[in-house]
Amino acid sequence: YAHLGATAHPLAAYEQDIVAGEEHLRPLTERRGSPLRYFRHPFLQTGPTAGYRDSLNAVIAKHGYTIAPVTFDNDEYVFAGCYAAALQARNDSATERLARQYLDHMVGSVRFHEGQTASYFGRAIPQILLLHANALNAAHADSLLSWFEHEGYTFITLEEALQIGRAHV
Repeated sequence: YAHLGATAHPLAAYEQDIVAGEEHLRPLTERRGSPLRYFRHPFLQTGPTAGYRDSLNAVIAKHGYTIAPVTFDNDEYVFAGCYAAALQARNDSATERLARQYLDHMVGSVRFHEGQTASYFGRAIPQILLLHANALNAAHADSLLSWFEHEGYTFITLEEALQIGRAHV
């Protein structure tokens, strides 16, 4: 709901935030005939200690969620904030420059994480891209996704990626 980080909030407050988010999200997903299924940790924070993480995982499971991991983290929200400000200022040259820089950044981020994956696993794995809902991604998703396709990526659901990942553990 409020996108609380797990490192700075007590577990009870974090759980209250999950419940508050459900109150807004559940009607939207139910209209589409889909339950709330996945939980992605805000800021990718799982907690300041292993004990907190384990307790948080229990809370998440109690609410019926599967944790959605992220393998392509990229901080694109930083570009999105600048892009939104440029849009509001009607600064077309800034929005165009930011869009180019964003796409270059995303390619660099993917390349970095591909290298980390190869180093850690010794093979390719299903990747899970983190993108936030914002004007920048809305305006340039086609370009970004086309780049992925050009690079030979195919798109699968989160559920499929998790299944493949479990099969290789």
